[in-house]
Amino acid sequence: MFEFTKEIQLEKSLRKIYIFSRFFVFIIFLTTGIFVAYKILFPEKSFNFSFQNINSSKNSINEMKMSNGNLYENGKIPEGKNLFFNAAATGIYSTASINFVPSENFNDSIIGEISIKKSYASFFYPDRNDLGFKNGTLLKNNVDLFIVSNDKLRKFSSPDLAYKMGFKKEAFLEVSLEDLKYNATDALIVSETTYPNNSIFRIADIYYQLQDSNLRQFVSENAYLTQYSIEQAIDKDPSFINNFTVSEDMLGFNDGTLIAAGESAYIASDGFINPIDNPATFEGMGYIWSDILQANSEEIGMYQKAKLFTIRGAHPSGTIFKNSETNEYYYIQGKTKRKIKSESILKTYLRNNPVLIENKSLIAENTCKIKKASFLARNYGCETSLDNIKNFKGNSYLFSINFEKPTEIASLDAHFNQNINLTNLKLSLLSLRNNIARNYISK
Repeated sequence: MFEFTKEIQLEKSLRKIYIFSRFFVFIIFLTTGIFVAYKILFPEKSFNFSFQNINSSKNSINEMKMSNGNLYENGKIPEGKNLFFNAAATGIYSTASINFVPSENFNDSIIGEISIKKSYASFFYPDRNDLGFKNGTLLKNNVDLFIVSNDKLRKFSSPDLAYKMGFKKEAFLEVSLEDLKYNATDALIVSETTYPNNSIFRIADIYYQLQDSNLRQFVSENAYLTQYSIEQAIDKDPSFINNFTVSEDMLGFNDGTLIAAGESAYIASDGFINPIDNPATFEGMGYIWSDILQANSEEIGMYQKAKLFTIRGAHPSGTIFKNSETNEYYYIQGKTKRKIKSESILKTYLRNNPVLIENKSLIAENTCKIKKASFLARNYGCETSLDNIKNFKGNSYLFSINFEKPTEIASLDAHFNQNINLTNLKLSLLSLRNNIARNYISK
């Protein structure tokens, strides 16, 4: 230790006090340093939810749901019903524990089991029917030509009719009969002058799509090309526009497109843009920097800004997941997940790199039985290892809690921690190095 008082002579009794005080301060600093290093290198993460105040800003768990998707209120859970919630815990954790506090008027015991899976929150959405071709897509099977209109296949009465209407031969995607089964069929197209819904036109270098007898303009060619190819648009002279009403609502980027303006990055989806809060969220949600498209003020301005997209959020509509083990693809639409079973269908949606997931994340899980915390305590809970799922892709843990009899809960806490060992130390140091490189070292 440094000695700053060599020239100062202290009385013997005061010198003992000084040496002891200096040693005591050193111990405080050392203990504080060790504690801070422990918190950084072996992090913990906690989440909570109050059923007595479900809209509280202090709730770090977004919402509690039943198996049918409805929200639980007042913590009253019927017999045999499952309680679901997601916790976005970035990093790699060794164990997870759950703690329940029963309602004051609930004096019965809590019996049940908890299972935990790991992936992305939206990948846990319920499945819908398989996805069909994108609206506006032009398809060809042998000599038969089709357009996808209002999610349905409409066949042209003959190839000549399609070409007379202005559709280009090279715009039609060759597909199999098997591919066509994913869209229902609709009326035959027989009129050269009556264009089906979702037809696309280029008028004076501006792109439009026919929707409900109105023309909707694409805000830019940049936005148009995230949805369709140049060949799909029918070239028309300016007088053609007089046959329709031009809607004030413009069309923008393909749902799920990553766009940037200045130093801000956004996700475009369902007519909104979600600002991404920081680079850690961007990378933690499986996105790739090279997929970002630069957008101008007009392209950004056509959107309404939605809430900040954080690591606790779920991927919005238009996101495509790729199962890295089976090469299967899934499309997020609203709060549902739709499988893409055809490469031809995939081509009509995929513009960015898909977000990678693993099939085993839907299968592998950890479980534990709910038990009372102690003889005198009122709270219940359980703890389980995360070793077999902690390295899965994704940032969200899905908790499924099955109660064997009617239960009333006042609050719930979920806690993640990391065991102290050499492997976790190396992982933490690697993560720390990556965070420093991301935030402080220019790319």
